[in-house]
Amino acid sequence: MATTPADACLCEAREYWGLLAPENGRLPANAAGVAWHKPGESVPHVAILAQVSVEARQDGVSREVPATVRDVPGFPGVYSIGPRDGLIAGLEYRFTDRGERSAGVPRQVVATVDAASLEPPTSLTGQVWPLYSETIAVADGGGSCWVAQWVTQALIEATLPQTAGHWRDQLLYRTLVDGEPWYAKSSVCDYHPPGRNWRETGEDLVYSACPAPSGDSPSGSGFAFGEDRRRRRLEPSRHTVQMQAFLPGTDIVLETETLPVDLSCTGPVEP
Repeated sequence: MATTPADACLCEAREYWGLLAPENGRLPANAAGVAWHKPGESVPHVAILAQVSVEARQDGVSREVPATVRDVPGFPGVYSIGPRDGLIAGLEYRFTDRGERSAGVPRQVVATVDAASLEPPTSLTGQVWPLYSETIAVADGGGSCWVAQWVTQALIEATLPQTAGHWRDQLLYRTLVDGEPWYAKSSVCDYHPPGRNWRETGEDLVYSACPAPSGDSPSGSGFAFGEDRRRRRLEPSRHTVQMQAFLPGTDIVLETETLPVDLSCTGPVEP
């Protein structure tokens, strides 16, 4: 009997992640703390507090302060950790995670609290960069982990005003395409914590799968995987995009305007 090729994709389970904040950063006065993430099922707050401590530094002296944990609605497995009595403007806070962490995630982050707050009227400017087509790696809906897919794609960027730009990496982001959350990745095995994506913070790439030009590598499935692992595919047509930015532990959400983007299949165009 003749055998046929078979593909299989086996991914290592993610059991931990850690702090979702820059090692050295700033926080607005109305922040609740910094974001922390653990994949999988909900984590008891007491277990998080046993692992992560908060210290306040004032006049050159550091002291541990009682901490509190809050769920971040809409971002599974993400929590806000901060001082139980709230942040104090002008102080420096150090967050230390003594548990298991994903590679590259800091064990400790330091944040200085500014006097200014991040208020809902703060503008979040959205921009759609020019469309172009090329072959990229995308998560595969078949047996392999990824495929080379010819796509029409557009880079989406959300920009804070200069006065709030230094808080950019403390926020959680979400991209909406046609009003629905958009999640994409280069491989089934890639993992991006909720509030982050496969591009830079505050940026995202939306695409539609297109037939490969003659002479190029065959196109794959073009599937993108959502939060619940359901496959989602953007049709090569007109869509709307919007980005949102959330201040963890608060009800503050900033939104860009809804922007049109045409992902119709075209020939190769240089970026």
